[in-house]
Amino acid sequence: MKKFFSFICIAAFFCLSYGMGPLYADAGATGWFIYRRPQSTTPRAPVAVAAVRGDLSGIFYNPSVLGTLPMREIFLLTESGMGGELFGGILYGQPLPVGLGAGAAAGVIYYDAGRTTLYWIEGGDLKEKTVSIQRDTMGILSYGQALSENILAGGSLKVASSNIAEVEGATALGVDLGLMYFAPFYQGLSFSLVAQNIGTASKFLDKAEKLPASVWFGTSYFTDLSDSTYISGGVDGAYIIEEERIVPSLGVVYGYEQFTANFGYRFNTDESKLHIGFGAFVGSFDLGYSFSPATYLSHVHRLTVGYMF
Repeated sequence: MKKFFSFICIAAFFCLSYGMGPLYADAGATGWFIYRRPQSTTPRAPVAVAAVRGDLSGIFYNPSVLGTLPMREIFLLTESGMGGELFGGILYGQPLPVGLGAGAAAGVIYYDAGRTTLYWIEGGDLKEKTVSIQRDTMGILSYGQALSENILAGGSLKVASSNIAEVEGATALGVDLGLMYFAPFYQGLSFSLVAQNIGTASKFLDKAEKLPASVWFGTSYFTDLSDSTYISGGVDGAYIIEEERIVPSLGVVYGYEQFTANFGYRFNTDESKLHIGFGAFVGSFDLGYSFSPATYLSHVHRLTVGYMF
């Protein structure tokens, strides 16, 4: 009977997953969306290639940005989407006196899909139990370093656990490896190459969900328009290996003194195509907000707060 109850819980989870899938990463051949759910309030290409605002969210795209980390930072992120969800994380970044520049970061990401009531028949009686639909936790440890004046390299180790309906659990181990290149022949031009979520996971019952392994390449250009304004734009393309799908995107950031506004757009995806964001430096605080309108499900609001010291 325990196996039967476990089967019912897992079946309910997969039904809900396919319902929620388009909101975050589109339904496909991979699971473990906690590995790609943490995102910046700035589009990927500008923040992961040029590190425009320098916030720690860049490590979710390319850990080599830590080679440019200017000071210690505590970074909080949260996101709202589907009703009843809870998602958030905390990161700590520390510059290191290594070579031409280096930095390390560590943090925890948490996701709870909310609660639901499951019903089943046992011994001719109707049983019920209220459980958490899905609860994921991920720890991340990242390091980035400048190898030369023009090249940065970095890596992240990510360990995640997932529990379905408080019955079955699994763990996953993933690695990110990234490179960044600042073109010496054209000031402000930079390139980024990253392999993400390369690893493996244990099984839920008899099925193992594949990690969303991908390879992406991006390029960005940064220029000052005046003493108080700048603009940065970038394009990138991610190839999701198991799904054999390419997801291109573009992003633009405009900065005026301590304020920024940004715009992003993703192609070849059903949800969260458009990204509109704002940011501000207030003393030692770095604030960010972004909005992604939904086509089918709930709109996504992201909020980040960084404290630098």
